[in-house]
Amino acid sequence: VCTIVPYNKPPHHSLTTASPPTPPTPPPSPPLMQGFSPSPLPFKYTPPITLATFIDPQCPYSKRAFFSLQSVSEHYKDKLLLTFHFCALPIHYAAFLAVQGLRIVERDYGTDKMFQYLHLIFENQAQLQNSNTAAMTRHEIVTMLAEFAAEIGCDMERFRSGMTNWNYTKLALRDWQYAVSRGVSGTPKFFLNDFAVVGLDSNSKLVDWRKRLDPLMTEVRENSGDGAQIEENGGMEEHGRVQ
Repeated sequence: VCTIVPYNKPPHHSLTTASPPTPPTPPPSPPLMQGFSPSPLPFKYTPPITLATFIDPQCPYSKRAFFSLQSVSEHYKDKLLLTFHFCALPIHYAAFLAVQGLRIVERDYGTDKMFQYLHLIFENQAQLQNSNTAAMTRHEIVTMLAEFAAEIGCDMERFRSGMTNWNYTKLALRDWQYAVSRGVSGTPKFFLNDFAVVGLDSNSKLVDWRKRLDPLMTEVRENSGDGAQIEENGGMEEHGRVQ
């Protein structure tokens, strides 16, 4: 929200020194969103480490990271919570509609079905690239996304209706706003226990992630009774950056 803060200028002929205006109070930090996990953990169980990843369904680097992180999740099992957040980059023409489609499937059919849909989008990602969608109308892109949804058993007309429903649009918009509030301007972007990761990217394999996560797991065990937090210094992967 753009807010103009009024400034009470002292009289021109005043001989007193006016106090500087009080700066506006900065907005509070946005509450953390849970994200979506492909492998939900037992109810009320909180693992020691959370790896949150922001992805764009049209971004090839997000696709690479999404599949490579599956092996990381499988390796650490219930010691690591892997979650995904959506961030539709403005440089990708079909990304926002794809995120809205994912949100429709998630709300109407559940998280498991949403991940099936995400898999299908990634498998057909070439069709969503700007070179293919630049000359397409919104209706044509929605039709393509609806056909993808139909392949996993979703009702096409219900999906189409959702694409014109402002409630679903707001969900996709909220995802983008949350990503921006976390400082995400490119995908994929990783956070370990809410601290941005530096030095790992979409090319990183399990062996690379273990070099970062194994010491954190050890630190968690050593400090399990002290309530210590695991911190990672910030960083930004260059891939998919919005200029």
